Amino acid sequence: MKDVRKHYTIAVKVTDTTEVEQLRNANAALHIRVSGLEVELARKDREIYELSNKLQGDNARFVFRVPCIQTYLSKSSLDYSKTSLVFSNNEANPNKLFVQPRGGRIYMNPERKDSLMIGSANADARAIDFNGEFWAIGVACSQARNIFSPFGIRMVTLTQHDFKLHECYPLHSARPRVVAFSPFESSLLLSGGEDKRAIISINGTIRCQWKMPNEKPVWTGCWTAPDKVALGLCDGRVFEYDLNSGSTEPVRDYTQGVGHLPIIFTGFDTSSSALLVASFKTLIAFRNEKVFPLLSNVTDEFDKMRSISFHEASLHFVITLSPGGRHPAISHRLYRLEVDGENDEVHCIEMAQWLTDCQMSSTMWSNCLFSLNNGLYSVVYNEDKQRFDAHDWSGRRPDAMVNFPSRSTVTAIRAVATNCDSRKTIVVLSDKAIFSLSFGLSDFTS
Repeated sequence: MKDVRKHYTIAVKVTDTTEVEQLRNANAALHIRVSGLEVELARKDREIYELSNKLQGDNARFVFRVPCIQTYLSKSSLDYSKTSLVFSNNEANPNKLFVQPRGGRIYMNPERKDSLMIGSANADARAIDFNGEFWAIGVACSQARNIFSPFGIRMVTLTQHDFKLHECYPLHSARPRVVAFSPFESSLLLSGGEDKRAIISINGTIRCQWKMPNEKPVWTGCWTAPDKVALGLCDGRVFEYDLNSGSTEPVRDYTQGVGHLPIIFTGFDTSSSALLVASFKTLIAFRNEKVFPLLSNVTDEFDKMRSISFHEASLHFVITLSPGGRHPAISHRLYRLEVDGENDEVHCIEMAQWLTDCQMSSTMWSNCLFSLNNGLYSVVYNEDKQRFDAHDWSGRRPDAMVNFPSRSTVTAIRAVATNCDSRKTIVVLSDKAIFSLSFGLSDFTS
C-alpha cells in the first residue's frame, strides 16, 4: 500500500451536509438574536428604574476619577472635553469624588454569521485582517473530498446581509497565526504561523518567504516599512525581514539573541516609528535603535497579559490581564503611548482600568479598541458568561452585553467603520465561523 490516504478517500463516502449546516447556522443565529433581545429588554427595565429614580431627585451619579489624560490628548484627534470624562487633573487627590450626569447608552445586536468551511469541519482560524475591501483569514482550506489539503488564507467580503467567501489560497502547511495587510500597499499580505515560515503574497502569489531561525513558529507580526516586517516568535525572539534584501536571513534581531516567553503582540506607530513588542510578562518599545521598557508584571502589578489592542490614531492601547496582581479577576487597562521626539524617549501612561468578576482565561482573551463620536470604546469576549461586553472608557455610558451561545472559540475581534458616524460593525472570528455585531451609541441626558 503506497499511500493509505488515497485508499482512505476512495473508501469513505463523503456526504454533503451543506443544507443541514445552513439550517443549523440559521438556528444558532436566531438564538443569538433572541438572547440579544433578552439583554435589551433587561437593559430597558434598568433604564426605566434609573429614570424613575431621577424623577425623585436622583439626577446624577457618582464616579471615581483617575489621573488626568487631558494634558496628554493635545496630539489626539479625540475631543474628550465634550464628553465629561471621569478623568481628573487633581494629582494630589486622584480618587476625589465628582458628580457627573449620565451621557447615554451602548447597544450591540447580532447581524451575520457564516461558516468558514463547508459542513461542520473546523476551519481552525486564528488570525484575521482587513484592508478596506477584503478580509483575510488564516484557515484550514480543506476542499470537498480532500481532507488532507494544506492551510492557507481565505478571502472574505462583508455585504449588507452576509459574508461572502472568496478564494482560499493554500500558502501554508500548518495553522497560520499571523495575517496582516500592509498599511503602505493594501495588496501585500503578510502571513505566518505554525509551519515556522513567514510569507509575503499578492492575491495568493508568493512574493517572498522566510524560514524562521531555530525553526520556531511565528506568533505575531506587523509591517514596519513598505518593504519591512517585524515577526515575533514563540520563543520570545523578534526579527525584522526586508522584502528587497534577497536574503533568507533577518536584517535585524531586536532581541539580540535572547528570548524567553512567547511574543503575543507586535504593533508599529508609523508617525513616530516606534515598534511595540509584548510577551506575557513585559511590554517594550523599540525606536531609533533604543529599547524602552514600558510595562512589566512586577512593577505594574499584574500576573499575565492575555491580549493587547492598539489604536494607532490616538496612540492608546488596552491590555487584558489574567486574574492576579491588583485584581483577583480578569481586568483591562487603558494606556496612552507617549513619544518624546526631542529627548528620544518613549513611555506610557495608565489612563483607566476596567475591572470584571470573570475568572476564566483558558484561551487568549480577545479585545478590540476603537474610537467613535470622539470617545474610546472596547469590546471584549467574556468567557465566563459566553458573551461580548462593551465598555465606554469615558465612563459616561454603562457597559453593554450580548450573548454568544456557541461552542466555538473566539480568536479575534475587529471594529470597522460604517456609513453612520455613530455606529461600528464588530467582526468576530472564531475557529469555525465569522460573525458580525452592530455597535452603536444613543445619547440622552437628564
